[in-house]
Amino acid sequence: MKSNRPSTPITKIPKSPIIKKSTIKTVPPPLIISNTLMDQTGDSSPTDLSGNESDWKTVPTNSTKRNRSPNHTSPNTKKTDTNIFISANRFTPIAPTNEVQPMETVETQSLNNDNKTSKPPPIFIQEQINYNNFCQKINELTDTSGFDCKSSTKGLKLQTYSPDSYRSVIKYLKNNNVSFHSYQSKEEKPYRVVIRNMHHSTDTSFIKQELLNKGFVTRNIMPVTHKSTNTPLPIFFVDIEPSPTNSEIFKLTSLCYTKIKVEIPHPKKVIPQCHRCQTYGHTRGYCNHSPRCVRCGEHHESTTCTKDRSSPAKCALCGGNHPANFRGCHLTRILKKDNYRTLQRISRIKVPNLANHLE
Repeated sequence: MKSNRPSTPITKIPKSPIIKKSTIKTVPPPLIISNTLMDQTGDSSPTDLSGNESDWKTVPTNSTKRNRSPNHTSPNTKKTDTNIFISANRFTPIAPTNEVQPMETVETQSLNNDNKTSKPPPIFIQEQINYNNFCQKINELTDTSGFDCKSSTKGLKLQTYSPDSYRSVIKYLKNNNVSFHSYQSKEEKPYRVVIRNMHHSTDTSFIKQELLNKGFVTRNIMPVTHKSTNTPLPIFFVDIEPSPTNSEIFKLTSLCYTKIKVEIPHPKKVIPQCHRCQTYGHTRGYCNHSPRCVRCGEHHESTTCTKDRSSPAKCALCGGNHPANFRGCHLTRILKKDNYRTLQRISRIKVPNLANHLE
């Protein structure tokens, strides 16, 4: 039997495609734009993002701390407590005052310290004396400052403590023909400088007058010559009288129409030798020992020696066939070596590397 239902066409349902994992594309996360503002002026709506890329503005991020306006900064002022009661100090009249001294007082004190007299030089006596009688006589010559003595195998060392006592003792020893030697005091020692670039033919009286006009009183001016060739050099040794302003001479740049340079003289490396007794360690001006001749070694002045040039010389120190001022004398070499070692010991304490400059 046939059915009366209408026949419906049979349609095939398409199968859903099978998506493989390899073909699945990952969707990127949404881009979140921070710190941006959209220009909402005009006809475009906030949701209309098409064609408005040029309307986006990038606001720079503020990574630093926000600067406050100077008008809004509050001053760091201390609040005073008005409830505090300040009372007067009853000990103020007897409290010490810490007032600053004026400059004139400070300068006066410094000048007074500089003008203090230094200790006189020692006196070395090499004669056999009666110590008790000698000390009694020296005690009468010195003032209240007193004196000290120190004995050694070479003699007696006498130290006074005032210039007047030193002069009185020196005068007494000379009047009694006592064998001694001493040194120049610092108050009497001149201030020596070297003037360079001065023509060797410049008159010393002209230099003396020019320095006097600038406030420097000279005692002696000596032109310098070459040691071996005796050629005159453009150098002068100038001895100035002691004065607190002597150091100002190093500021001079012109003298006697000449561009000059004033320097400190180099220290002597040789040991001084006395031209009276021919021994080392002091000079003729402060020696009262018995005179010895530099050529024959006898007990008389070198200027009165009658020895002729044909006869051999005799050293007053070692008795050798050479004059007493011969640097090759073995006693001179020993003394020079001992003095060099002494300077080395001093250099380790006071002046480093002094031995390198004495070679």
